[in-house]
Order: sequence, then structure tokens, then C-alpha cells
Amino acid sequence: PQALAQGRGIAVDPGEIKHGGDLVVPLNKSQILRVDQPFKELLVGNAEIADVMALTDQSIYVLGKGLGTTNLTLYGPKRNLIAVVDLVVSYDVDSLKAKLYELMPNEKIEVRGLSGSIALGGTLSNAADLARAMDLAERYAPGKVSNHMQVEGSQQVLLHVKIAEVVRSA
Repeated sequence: PQALAQGRGIAVDPGEIKHGGDLVVPLNKSQILRVDQPFKELLVGNAEIADVMALTDQSIYVLGKGLGTTNLTLYGPKRNLIAVVDLVVSYDVDSLKAKLYELMPNEKIEVRGLSGSIALGGTLSNAADLARAMDLAERYAPGKVSNHMQVEGSQQVLLHVKIAEVVRSA
């Protein structure tokens, strides 16, 4: 038997623990999980993290409700275990990547989802784009963005200096 998540095959070996892999769901968004065999019952470990609903006997609607991880257990006839799928609910990293590319196509910004936060990396051509990237990421994950980006080349500061000589005895 094999469970399919996000178009990727997740192998389930009948002789071992039936781990069905990971399914990453963006916070406040949904994914459809398709299973290659009919299931009779499904259980979610923590309903505050994800909400699940059977659409058919081989497809499941999964809604990310809260940041974190939980699991989804699928049972077949006679309560035979089909698979246990780890559900990971995180910030919408894919949408952030797409928006950053749309706004700054010449910059190479790396976006990674961490446990409950987002990390931005890469080397940008100027400080203004770095600030724009951070501002946008903060909209996706307020207060949960780590900045690992750098501005390429050396940064220079332009100073205008006036020197005045003051004689105290005058």
C-alpha cells in the first residue's frame, strides 16, 4: 500500500511501522491528501493544529489551524492501520517566496520555514531590497522572521564634515 501526499509517493511498508511521511500545510490554508486505498476511519492527534475531513474514502481535506505538528492516523476495514502521516502546519513559505520573486526578481533570496518561524538568507544587491524583503516577511510571520541576508560588496557611508577652529582667547 502507498499513500500519496502532494503528488509525491509516500511508501508504506506493511511489515513495519506504517509511517506515511510528512504533509506540510500552510497556516490557515488547506491541502488535499489522497490515499491509494480506501480507509474507513481517520483520526487527528491535535485538532487545534489541523482540522481533517474525509471527502471520499480515498481523499482527505486538511486545514492548518495552528502552528505546530500533529499526526493523522488512517484505518482500513477491521481497524487495520493503513498509515500514520505527520502533519506540519507552518507559515506560508511558498507564497512568500513567490511574492519576493515577483517584487525583486533579480535578488536571490532564500526562504526557509523553521519551527514556528521563517528564516531569510542570501546575498542582495542593496540595503533597500533587504529592508523590503524583511518588511514583506514580517507580514507573513509577524515577529517570527530571522534575517540571515547580506548586502553584496562593501557598504559605504557618505559623511559631510565641517571643521571649525575656535580660539578661546579671542
